[in-house]
Amino acid sequence: YPYESIYKARAILKGISKLQRNKPAYMPDYILDMGTLEHFTCVLSRKGNSREMMMLWDYIQDVQLAGNPSYHATEGLYESLARAFVSSNRKEDEYLFGVLATMEDQGLKPSFIFIRGLSQAMRTRSTVGRLDKASHILISSHRAQRYNNTDTVVRATTSALNTIISGYADLGLFEKAYTMYGYFKNLNCEPDEHTFVFMLEAVAMNLSTAIPRRQDFRHEWVSTQEEAADLLIEEAGYRGYLTNKFLVDSYVKILCTTNSMEKAKNFIADTVHVAEQNGM
Repeated sequence: YPYESIYKARAILKGISKLQRNKPAYMPDYILDMGTLEHFTCVLSRKGNSREMMMLWDYIQDVQLAGNPSYHATEGLYESLARAFVSSNRKEDEYLFGVLATMEDQGLKPSFIFIRGLSQAMRTRSTVGRLDKASHILISSHRAQRYNNTDTVVRATTSALNTIISGYADLGLFEKAYTMYGYFKNLNCEPDEHTFVFMLEAVAMNLSTAIPRRQDFRHEWVSTQEEAADLLIEEAGYRGYLTNKFLVDSYVKILCTTNSMEKAKNFIADTVHVAEQNGM
C-alpha cells in the first residue's frame, strides 16, 4: 500500500468503503487489519487530513454494523484521529474532544507526551485565541447537555481540560490555566497527575518570563506564585502523585526561580526518602 501518498491512500479507502457498503449479503466483509489502518492514519494525521480520517472512521463503523462487533479502533488509531483534527486547517477542536471522550470511555488514558503534543499543535496555530475558544466549547457543551438536555459530540474530559491547560502553560498564562483548573468539579471531571504537572509548568513559565524584569525575589507577586505552587504540590501529594518525576522537576524549578534554595533542597530530600521507603 502507498502509505506515503495521501491521494492514493484516499482512493484506496474510498474503494474499500464502497465495496463494503455495497457488497451482497452472501459476500464476505472487506476487512483491513488494524495494523494496515494505522499505517494509513500516520500519513493522514500528520497532514491534518481530517476528512479522510472520518472516512476511515466510517469504514470501521460499517464493518462493525455488518456483524463484526469486536472490530474496534486501536489506541494508535484514536491518537492519529485526534492529531488529524487538531492539525486541520478547519480547527476541529470539537471533534478532537469527542475522540478524547471516546478514548476515556474505552479505558484508554492519553499519555503526558500525547496531550502536550495536542496542546502545542493547538496553540501554535492561533496562540491564545484558539485555546480560549476551545475552553468555551467545553463549557458551553456541558451547559447544553445539563440544562437543555441536548446531545452534543463534545463532552468534557480530564484529557480535554489538560490539553487546554497545557497550552496555557506553554504560554505562561497561569491565570487562564488556573481558571480551567477550577472547572474540573463543575464539568464532573477529576484532575490527574498530568493536570498538576501542567499547572506547575504554568507557574514556572509565568515566573521565568516575569522575574528577569523584576529582579526582586521578595516581591509580593513572586511570593503569591510560589504559594500557588505550594498549594498545587500539596494537593498532588494528597492524591498520591509525588512520584511523578515531571511534577517534582517543575516544582523544584519554581523554587529555584524564586531563590528558595533551602526549600528546594528539603523537598528533594523528602521526596527521595519517601521513594526509598516505597521501594522505588
